[in-house]
Amino acid sequence: MIDAQSEEKLRSSGFTDKNIAALRNVLNKPENKGRTLHSLLIELKRRFYGAWAIVIALLAFWAYATLTSDNGNGLIYFVVIFFFCIFTLGMAPLPLAWKAVKFLRKEG
Repeated sequence: MIDAQSEEKLRSSGFTDKNIAALRNVLNKPENKGRTLHSLLIELKRRFYGAWAIVIALLAFWAYATLTSDNGNGLIYFVVIFFFCIFTLGMAPLPLAWKAVKFLRKEG
């Protein structure tokens, strides 16, 4: 559960009321019983870095495939990789995850 003190810390770090309500909803779900705000923020941080690592790996694959391919499939590779990147970045709520990264960096 998010107490008033934690809520105020989150607000001072750039979290909006909507963001705090979303965190509260996740923590109130029965399957997340016993989880803390800190563990949820750490999970968001991992998702943020994981999503960007996958995107960088996909873009590196696209660059390699385009540079080493002689049959001109670079545009096809780009379109497929672009949609995979959008899907990957959609799996992590990026604005909320970025705020979690900044909050944990400031607190830690």
